[in-house]
Amino acid sequence: MGLDQYAGVMQEKKSEYFKNEDGSYDTWQSAGPFEWRKHARLQEFMNTLYMEKNNTEHKWENREQEGKVYSYPISWNQIELVEDDINKLEEAINNGYSRYFCDGGFFWGHEFQEESAKEYKTQDEEFVKFAKIELGKGNKIYYECSW
Repeated sequence: MGLDQYAGVMQEKKSEYFKNEDGSYDTWQSAGPFEWRKHARLQEFMNTLYMEKNNTEHKWENREQEGKVYSYPISWNQIELVEDDINKLEEAINNGYSRYFCDGGFFWGHEFQEESAKEYKTQDEEFVKFAKIELGKGNKIYYECSW
């Protein structure tokens, strides 16, 4: 379990593991070609962006389970990114995501977030470059996540 992140243009993806009875594979639409695993600072950036775009004040929501209340990160799974968002992301990358400290989210990999930000820096920069080119072509860019 943990945070899986995808970004790019919408593409058709197919299951690599399970064949249907007729020999075909299930397909679905998902953002790509970029993928990350437990990149907590990127998720914190996108979470902040989502909150700004949706006028959400709190990044935690309370849920009751078996009579106890637990706090979870707000639930969302996809956001469309525009040029201004990509420019903000580029600035965050160049600053080592210094304003996007992940203060929780065990499944996001917050305990090694600084290392992930360094390890993924080149990929993050490649995504920014890709996104700018695709936006220039008139394509839409998306970020998706699940945990």
